[in-house]
Amino acid sequence: MKTRNIGIWAIAALAASLLTAPAAHSQRERFSANLVGANEVPSINTAGSGEFRMQIVGSDISFSLSFSDLSSAVTLAHVYFASTKVAGGV
Repeated sequence: MKTRNIGIWAIAALAASLLTAPAAHSQRERFSANLVGANEVPSINTAGSGEFRMQIVGSDISFSLSFSDLSSAVTLAHVYFASTKVAGGV
């Protein structure tokens, strides 16, 4: 009787862990930044501004980058990851 109860509890514990694993994997992480010239390194005086939004779900990454009032046409863009007023890596 004891052996059978241990087996049932072991199967129940395994089933519970399999059911909760996908929920932990699907956690969302969100990041955002308001882009203004004062946060550039070195800071610049500009009317241009932008907004960056990123979401990570598991191994999927989606992002948006919007901007306005730039002084010239956009030919490319990149984002540096760092604290405010710190030059970070691309």
